[in-house]
Amino acid sequence: MSFTFLYKKFRSDLTDTKINSPSFNFYHHCKMWISEYILKLDTVDAGCMWASYPLHQFLHSLKLEDKNVLEFGSGGSTVFFLKRKANLLTFEHSNLWINKLKSKLKTYDDWNINLVDYESREKVQNAHEKYLQGLEIVEDNSLDLVLVDGRHRVECIRASMPKVKKNGYIILDDSDRTDYLDSYEILKAWESFVISGYAYMSDFKTHSTVWKKP
Repeated sequence: MSFTFLYKKFRSDLTDTKINSPSFNFYHHCKMWISEYILKLDTVDAGCMWASYPLHQFLHSLKLEDKNVLEFGSGGSTVFFLKRKANLLTFEHSNLWINKLKSKLKTYDDWNINLVDYESREKVQNAHEKYLQGLEIVEDNSLDLVLVDGRHRVECIRASMPKVKKNGYIILDDSDRTDYLDSYEILKAWESFVISGYAYMSDFKTHSTVWKKP
């Protein structure tokens, strides 16, 4: 890529992220953008999710140190949360993926991993129950944030609702997919807003919905 192209791309992405971000940190944007376009780091090495720049901005603004975070699905989000010193619980069905992450995250003590079984709902009735095994030990009203970016997303949201503190958040990535429409009915009593923007390592926009518990 030429310098001129990169400069125009940076200006364009900066404007788009500013417009679509509930809050904006210039340094954080530059760090992400350089990781993607100059250093060409994947999501894990960059500590970024495969999600929109504006969603990163929102999460960065939450000041996650010592916050209790649950993520369904691991990856760049795992690194993102641990670098911000969150107390992180990860539900993940891929042992290979967990082992890859462990090799990069040896120095983090505040990471609890729940390796779960995944079966497709098309093949097994109530397949989500195995995926959610372990959630029962999480205390009600104990979580500051839940990021839903794994399997059985609607069921994950339903099961997580009582676990979230007052004014805590549930975030559903790719919330525009028709498979997840039931989430809006389940969480209709919670304040919500949509965050959209260009995703890390992607040339298209993604959409995430944030719900805040009343």
